[in-house]
Amino acid sequence: MKKYLPFLLLGFIFFAPQAHAYTYSRSITVTSTASIASGTNTNFPMLVSSTLASWASVSNGGHVQNLVTAPNGGQEPADLVFATSTANCGVSNLNFETESYTSSTGALVDWVNVPTLATATVIYACYGNAAVTTDQSHPSSTWNSNYVDVLHFPNGTVLNASDSTSNANNGTIVSSTAILGEIDGAANFKTTSSSYVSVANAASLNVTTTVSLSAWIN
Repeated sequence: MKKYLPFLLLGFIFFAPQAHAYTYSRSITVTSTASIASGTNTNFPMLVSSTLASWASVSNGGHVQNLVTAPNGGQEPADLVFATSTANCGVSNLNFETESYTSSTGALVDWVNVPTLATATVIYACYGNAAVTTDQSHPSSTWNSNYVDVLHFPNGTVLNASDSTSNANNGTIVSSTAILGEIDGAANFKTTSSSYVSVANAASLNVTTTVSLSAWIN
């Protein structure tokens, strides 16, 4: 299931063009206080959700050079990656999953696996590299073995219940429709009295230890 870090506020600072192959970069800083959350998370899938004109495609006035089809069937930038430093962009990228992307506006919803995450952690989004034309995301590596099923219901137009983990616990949609949520898409379960998304029984779901369930529900 999805895990969220509700105290995250994403700060963006523009940097001048770098010496590496990605022309542009922005820092993303985790901000919080000890009264909200403290300590360190390891290999945490952090939500990066923002709309930036510079993240639009070049044909729409942005700096993203190439677009590809994401594993979930949507569109994503080929040349927008994340790393722990600008020098690592394109050399040692962080694993990430693109939940949704709109090339006309630069609206991006990504999950980025941050190796060590705490207050004041900084990672970098690097973009603008015409030489990168293939998918750089790795959804199944973004969600480690502690996650057995991650369903995003992305885009708000077509309901998709594909599992982002390596377990492939994909959902079957029954009498449910796609709607827009507070962050990206959502599933409407009010269309009938028996609307739901079901997941078939699988060995990975036969959990015998303590589990956490997370969902956004209106």
